[in-house]
Amino acid sequence: MNERFVPLSENLLHREDLSANALKLYALLVSNQTSADGSVFYGHAVGYEWIRSRWIGAPPLRSVQRYMKALKDAKLVEIRREFRGGMRIWLLESVKFAAKIDPPAEQLSLLSPVATMKRAVENPVQNVSKISDSPVFNNDKFGGIARHGWRQKEVVK
Repeated sequence: MNERFVPLSENLLHREDLSANALKLYALLVSNQTSADGSVFYGHAVGYEWIRSRWIGAPPLRSVQRYMKALKDAKLVEIRREFRGGMRIWLLESVKFAAKIDPPAEQLSLLSPVATMKRAVENPVQNVSKISDSPVFNNDKFGGIARHGWRQKEVVK
């Protein structure tokens, strides 16, 4: 193991059925967890020698097997033996790839009007003045913006 910091939950640290070395093995497996389903080392078959090669100051093989059995009995790992040797390991209670749960969406009623939409449509144009009322565009010399530069004839009734 590269001596990485792997956070473990408080309830896991205070369990009486797990030794400190079993927790170190669990931390090693969490640091090598590669997917959200809990698979270790991309779901490939690994052996105890693979585990010992990544664990600095690893205990003897028989001790690693005993720690793995303690994790299995505590229902923290699931192990499946492979036909060609080795085992596939899945972590059952790891929070490394825990999904973030979004709050449920608010259900809108189809029968009642939405209050926010009603307020938005009441007065869409409230304080907008006409462009032709602006003193910039009301110059008779240019005819204003509404006349497009041509003077209009006055209609006499």
